[in-house]
Amino acid sequence: MLEDNLLDDDEELELLTLLMDITGGAQTFNKPISNSTTLPLSDPMPEITYKNKAFVITGTLLKYKRSEAKEVIENLGGKVVGAPSSLTDYLIIAQLGSKDWMHSTHGRKIEKAVKLRDEDNAKIAIISEKHWLDSFNIKNI
Repeated sequence: MLEDNLLDDDEELELLTLLMDITGGAQTFNKPISNSTTLPLSDPMPEITYKNKAFVITGTLLKYKRSEAKEVIENLGGKVVGAPSSLTDYLIIAQLGSKDWMHSTHGRKIEKAVKLRDEDNAKIAIISEKHWLDSFNIKNI
């Protein structure tokens, strides 16, 4: 993984999963999402804008603590809210699932966002943590 002196996102997740398996952490802490193809991500992934936009985060982020992610979003002009509603613009699904998620691959925030998007025709975009991170230059933040 470190042969090229770079640890990309896929390698980072692979290493984290390996360490959690070795230490038993996957059983007591958050688990990586096992089948990301089952996630109801927006397709195509939207361009992300921040000014006056509402974000919800679910799961455990790999790159930031939740408070740090909130600060990043607020510094870019957005706001973070606790749960999806018809006023939510983006739901960020973190790389790590939560042990509290109702289903093995998702929880209530994702269910609510899907219902809003698919049944109520809300404007909410469901995006991955990686897509969110790619939307800004993390070196400058």
